[in-house]
Amino acid sequence: MKKVRILSLDGGGIRGILTASFLVEFESFLQSVSGNNNARIADFFDLVVGTSTGGILSCLLLSPDLEGKAKYSAEDCLDLYASLGKKVFSRSYLDALLSVDGLWDEKYDAKHLESALKEVFENQSMKDLVKPAVVTSYDIQNRKAFFFRSLESKNQQELYKVRDALRSTSAAPTYFEPLQFINNAQEMTLVDGGVFASNPSLCAYSEARGIKFSEVSSTDLDIDYPVAKDMMILSVGTGVDNKSYTFEQSKDWGKAQWMVPLINVLISANAETTDHYLRQIFNTTEEPSSYMRVNIDLEADKSKMDDTDSDYLNYLREKGHEMFKLNQKELESFIKRLL
Repeated sequence: MKKVRILSLDGGGIRGILTASFLVEFESFLQSVSGNNNARIADFFDLVVGTSTGGILSCLLLSPDLEGKAKYSAEDCLDLYASLGKKVFSRSYLDALLSVDGLWDEKYDAKHLESALKEVFENQSMKDLVKPAVVTSYDIQNRKAFFFRSLESKNQQELYKVRDALRSTSAAPTYFEPLQFINNAQEMTLVDGGVFASNPSLCAYSEARGIKFSEVSSTDLDIDYPVAKDMMILSVGTGVDNKSYTFEQSKDWGKAQWMVPLINVLISANAETTDHYLRQIFNTTEEPSSYMRVNIDLEADKSKMDDTDSDYLNYLREKGHEMFKLNQKELESFIKRLL
């Protein structure tokens, strides 16, 4: 029985290198099993959802060529993301000094992010993506989640630009300033979707529930408003930061001491509980393995989200390859059901 196939990609800054490296291995295996050396990841999914770095990778995977097919291989996406990351996470000594390393002002100038996104995506609209896609963000002005949906963009008088969606979902507090955005005459102030969905898998599940796939799928998928038993979800993380904080360490912390640990804990807690919720949902179906989460532990001092040092990037690449190998047996079974 055919199912709606969903890919969910976590946020994590430059740790998206890890995700992209995993996807290179994943796509290679898809090509091997399908017998098509030109196959793209986009060919095997009906919906792709991403937060922050996962949003950027989602839109790269779904960017169209002149024939309306997926333009980039996973290897291309890895190279493009690595190049983009080095441009985005760059600053002068003076910028670092004036911002007090992100304490009094955003850590990075958003113009580098905006320039890099425009260079890659130009004026591409969300509606042009080769498969349905959703990118998460949060509106701190109106205090609500906001989703850039490619299907919604098709019906909007003002089409969502990919670079606007990615600029907003990348606007991590303290790293980049928010995006001022107008949607249907409403002023919005958008920040990184990671503030509520660093792991957007539950968002992906929820979004899929509202889609009439028989009308939007490029395959003969005849499933409308699917429930869990009708779905397959592959959720890909950007590595797990397992740094622990003991009672003795934390018992007397005030606002200043809590600032960095709190962000770390909130991001991890969000990803972990989302995984828990989805396992509970899919455990009620006859095929609990239709939901799969892949992630990997990182060394305590190797979990930064904005470090572009070559050794660190190579470490992330290696961890991405390792993540595929650690999950290969389960992935082989999952992949055969995607075809």
